[in-house]
Amino acid sequence: MATNSHEEFRDSLIKYTEGKYIFAGNVILNVEEKIQYKCEVCAVDSQIKNAFGASSQGRISVDELEQIDKHNSVVYITYENTGLEYLHHLHNIINFCLNIGGLGVKFENSGLSHSKNLWNSYNFHEDTLQILNTHVMFISDEEYISSVGMHIFGLQDVSISSLTDNPTYLLTEFNHYHLFESAIFKDGSSFSLSVDEPKYSVSIKTDFIYKGEDCFENPFGRILLN
Repeated sequence: MATNSHEEFRDSLIKYTEGKYIFAGNVILNVEEKIQYKCEVCAVDSQIKNAFGASSQGRISVDELEQIDKHNSVVYITYENTGLEYLHHLHNIINFCLNIGGLGVKFENSGLSHSKNLWNSYNFHEDTLQILNTHVMFISDEEYISSVGMHIFGLQDVSISSLTDNPTYLLTEFNHYHLFESAIFKDGSSFSLSVDEPKYSVSIKTDFIYKGEDCFENPFGRILLN
């Protein structure tokens, strides 16, 4: 943030939203819809530039990272609700924060970060794939390619063998179908990109990729495609 203190952030939020949001203690309240967000305004973080640079997948420019490095404070917002029906509330508070001095946004549940310019360029109303890709990223090891971040939508993440052809495309299509077609998968369900493509069986598991890691672990579990 470009704001300097808890009080300045509070006053800017109330003024910008014309009283629709208030900030008291460590809670932001949407007065009209009675929605709460936990919020903490913290001092300068010397590692913030590196954190945004490492998690932006090269999409944040050097100039934007330099601007982020000159931040005055960091605002941490925690929103407990998950699922598409609640996502617009989270996006609203992000938009407000960016419009009152925010320089970028980083999602701790997936590690992805976005500059203010990037965020403002996204067309969430028309591009469902954009919604997915803004919140979900992929990690790999010797065994698996895995998504991380689907718990923001209240859904399992998914993993597949790293030897699979074009695995990130397959996992993206799977997550997109799971999210926007309200698909229900059970042990033994099958998934295929088309009738001519390979068929994969579904195994429902706990999140064996990020077990014990507070932010990244998906409490809804993980789907393994075989």
